[in-house]
Amino acid sequence: MIVADFRIKKNHIVGKQTDEFIDLDNADLSDAWLASKQDKDWKKNYPKPKLVRELSRDVNNPLLIIYPLDPLGANPKDENSITIFQENDDVIIGFAIVFPKSNTQHTVEFAINTSLANEYYQSEIDFDDNNDNLEDNE
Repeated sequence: MIVADFRIKKNHIVGKQTDEFIDLDNADLSDAWLASKQDKDWKKNYPKPKLVRELSRDVNNPLLIIYPLDPLGANPKDENSITIFQENDDVIIGFAIVFPKSNTQHTVEFAINTSLANEYYQSEIDFDDNNDNLEDNE
């Protein structure tokens, strides 16, 4: 068995930062909003998502968001690229998982298929080179 350290380093690839607040009301967000205002560099009109996860989201309340995505929107934006997805193609399903801050904060170790991991590693490099996720400056 090969044990390696893999971390999910991209967030908000699908959707917006504020999507992870969808199940919280203004009262739930108040502590995170007050803490966000203390950060002089935070200029957005909503609380910092990290602070929401730490201060507002109960540890027993993770969130799963399912996004039905238009396949035409997944085509390359470069006008010289070929069209991969057509209008009548099936909807692409994207998802996001919001984990609240953990009370234990211990690392969980598990084994993965390294061939598959290497395949996804290339997509991480591609994302770094072509990041169009300009909204996520957390």
